[in-house]
Amino acid sequence: MGREGTRPTGRLAVLVPVGPREDLGDLADTLDSVRAFTPADTLLLLLNDGARPAVHEVAARSGLTAEVLDLPGEGHGVVGGLTWTVARGLRRVLAHPEVDVVLRLDADALLVGPGVAAAARAAFLADPSVGALGSFDRLSTGEARDFGPAAWVLGEDLRSAGVRRPVWAVSLRRALRLARRHGYVDGEHALGTQVFSRDCLRRLRRAGLLPPAGVRSSRLGDDQFMGLAVRAVGLLTADFATGRKPFGMRWQGLPGTPAELVAQGKLVVHSVKSHGDVDGEEVRAWFRARRPDEGRATT
Repeated sequence: MGREGTRPTGRLAVLVPVGPREDLGDLADTLDSVRAFTPADTLLLLLNDGARPAVHEVAARSGLTAEVLDLPGEGHGVVGGLTWTVARGLRRVLAHPEVDVVLRLDADALLVGPGVAAAARAAFLADPSVGALGSFDRLSTGEARDFGPAAWVLGEDLRSAGVRRPVWAVSLRRALRLARRHGYVDGEHALGTQVFSRDCLRRLRRAGLLPPAGVRSSRLGDDQFMGLAVRAVGLLTADFATGRKPFGMRWQGLPGTPAELVAQGKLVVHSVKSHGDVDGEEVRAWFRARRPDEGRATT
């Protein structure tokens, strides 16, 4: 893949949604992990839901090349509104032609080692039918993920959209018809933080899915919708979590102790809000102590 300044592969973008009640100290710590473990040309895009001026200040202090997309209002929520927000951010990333890999990162996730972009590029090159990578059908522990709850939400959207949300009904039914044609299993999706190829995002934009009309009225979270959308454009979401693959993910809390995750070669972990009886600040402090004080990663 080459080293910084000579590699011909492109540029990493990191997209982070920031809710109106996000703790900005935690956000600053997450961004510092991005600074420590990504190349110097990494593009940071913060989705500032609520348009708080302080988010601009955090971005300016991050040491990253940062853009902030302000979304005025009191907050667009964590389901359809977040889906709309993230899709807008992914579309905006495409304005940077040098970006080839996009990491959609939760604010309660951390980078804990270098090389996630190189690993993603290798995965996309090995299988061009893959458009997204994440904790998909299994957690990093090997435990099977249950798509049933997301399938239920999809069913509720389908049942209610036609009467009260006709614009979303048209978008959802079209996307679902295309996705099922490509083998979509209702509810399938990667868990929160994931990586997208540029090819995937370009296909989604061409299909009118960044964002789709009416999605703000949906009950689908952005990860659930993206699982559907990636299939709709004829691509797959693939495992990026099991064994020594880079992601160590769980919806709530970490899937292992910080030391275990590092020993397993994990590069991105979620959620650092807690691990068992250990609170989020202690988890963050453990990872922060391992972070290089100076310099940047090269892959």
